[in-house]
Amino acid sequence: MTRAWLTSLLGGCVLVIAHLVTVACPVIADDQASRPQYAKLVDQLGSLEYREREAAAKKLFELGIAAKDALQMGVKSDDLEIRMRSQHLLTKIRETDYMSQMNAFIDQVGNAPPPNGWKEFSAIVGESRDMRILYVLMNRKSPDLFQKIGKDGFTDSVNDHLAMARKGVSGARLPVNNLDHMPDEIIAAALFLADPQLHREPQLVSSQLYQFMTTQAVKDSLIASSRCEALTKLLRNWVNQQDGVTSTRNAMRVCSWYSLTSDGLPLARRIVDEKEQKSYLADALCYLAKNGDYEVDGQRVTDLLDDHRDCHTWINVNEVIKVQVCDVALAVALYMAGEDPKNYGYKYLKSHPRDVYQTHTMCFKTDEERQAALKKWQEFSKSSE
Repeated sequence: MTRAWLTSLLGGCVLVIAHLVTVACPVIADDQASRPQYAKLVDQLGSLEYREREAAAKKLFELGIAAKDALQMGVKSDDLEIRMRSQHLLTKIRETDYMSQMNAFIDQVGNAPPPNGWKEFSAIVGESRDMRILYVLMNRKSPDLFQKIGKDGFTDSVNDHLAMARKGVSGARLPVNNLDHMPDEIIAAALFLADPQLHREPQLVSSQLYQFMTTQAVKDSLIASSRCEALTKLLRNWVNQQDGVTSTRNAMRVCSWYSLTSDGLPLARRIVDEKEQKSYLADALCYLAKNGDYEVDGQRVTDLLDDHRDCHTWINVNEVIKVQVCDVALAVALYMAGEDPKNYGYKYLKSHPRDVYQTHTMCFKTDEERQAALKKWQEFSKSSE
């Protein structure tokens, strides 16, 4: 899709917010006696006279949702003109009725039940009018998906939806990588629909959301949004419910992207303390280096100095360099203690704007170099006591 499509979408959103739905379907009692009249009007949609067809169409639209059953029968008619006009009218009537309901929901008018999922959404972000508008925009984006909340197949549908977003395409085929701005409703819908409380197996959607949220367009749009506070609440809600090994690591990295230090630190500490995934340990250690405190985290970091599992392998010219967990732990301990790792033999060390150091560069060429660095650290530790 093109930017023209986005302009059209946002123009429609303005209509929702401004309540510019100028033609509304009146409420007309759907009594049994009136139904033959509705059927007759549907038959007139196939009249040979253009004026009669137009008059019938106008009257059916004015009848609104009360004429729904008759129009549904018209969609099954053998007459092509009746079928086409009935389908067109059904779409217009449903849209107008939906808009009336949503406008009433925004203004808190009447006793109609709120849209599906609103209770869960408002529990996270509140019930302000702006949040109601945002939820309406989210629903308009993927109405079928929101109707599936709490029903069978919901998780699969969300997974497919987020997979499209992850590949750079939203549910409405909006190119992510070609946009300078990502609409609030797309970000909010992704975060809310991935809420673990809405799924029996939340890990199925966790990785998809992680990929989506670490897209530069999404990050820039969230930070610049006038609804940044609400979107951040949704993001933190997702982060703080991650408990699987991989989902915890993904959530920690999202925290790094969005500078959610207070939310990311418990996740990094959990990964380091559990010591399960060696490849994730390096990420967690780097997070502690950037955001942790040596007084609090120093012991958990140095506990890994005897962990000689390989966590990364790379090739330098013709040499295979293996990074061990203890290599990363030592570099992090030195950084947190105010020491320069390069003075301990980290000849490959390179900085990283978000993770302090590039993981694969926190290494030694030989075991002799590694042991020498560990010995020097031990001497430094004793002198600092």
